Amino acid sequence: MSSRRVLFGRHSVREVLASTSVQVHAIYADGEPAAEILDLARRRGVSIEPSAAGTLDRLCASDRHQGVAAVVGEYAYVEIEDLLARARDAGEPALLLALDGIQDPQNLGAIVRSASFFGAHGVILPRDRAAHVTGAVVRASAGATERTAIALCTNLVRTLEDLKRQGLWIIGASLKDGRGPAAIDLRDPVVICIGSEGKGLRPLVLRSCDHVATVPGSDGVAALNASAAAAVLLYEARRQRAGVR
Repeated sequence: MSSRRVLFGRHSVREVLASTSVQVHAIYADGEPAAEILDLARRRGVSIEPSAAGTLDRLCASDRHQGVAAVVGEYAYVEIEDLLARARDAGEPALLLALDGIQDPQNLGAIVRSASFFGAHGVILPRDRAAHVTGAVVRASAGATERTAIALCTNLVRTLEDLKRQGLWIIGASLKDGRGPAAIDLRDPVVICIGSEGKGLRPLVLRSCDHVATVPGSDGVAALNASAAAAVLLYEARRQRAGVR
């Protein structure tokens, strides 16, 4: 992976400047971005380079930068054990997401944003054949990648089996043949598995699941996409854990 990343968009740049764990090399701005961004950059001693819109387009390989971009260090992935440690430190049963072959950066960003919003302790991504954290993912997450623990694994099935041995329940999301999320006890330590955009969970991953959840909807309406299904299951987990009826 590259040793540097380009993040863009006001939310993403604000988040990365607010995160002291991320090295920020420089801010590139067209005109005057939000005053908060400039103030955070100055307080951290990060140089601010005036840049024309066309220059930012080329730097970001996108015109959706909202006039500001940041060149930062490589994304700091963590180990699986770090995710469990975050739950222990919070005194909470682990709530993890495992993504099986999500390749769309927008979906990955949206899922990470939901994970952060609903208080998940981390996200697990396969090393191969899956989207990883890029500038586009950071922007789609509104910067949530910079405050969410994300781990990479070589073999997702082996990782899930290892987590089962450590006492976590594996919950797979499926388009059909599962129970409604409210019918599954999500108060214990769990890993919620979300499959790829087109094919869902692979059969081997599905066989590793203790329970299968299907989000009920109206007849004749297309099923939820991966990021929406993840948000529903995360919400249900937080609802149950808060004791809300």
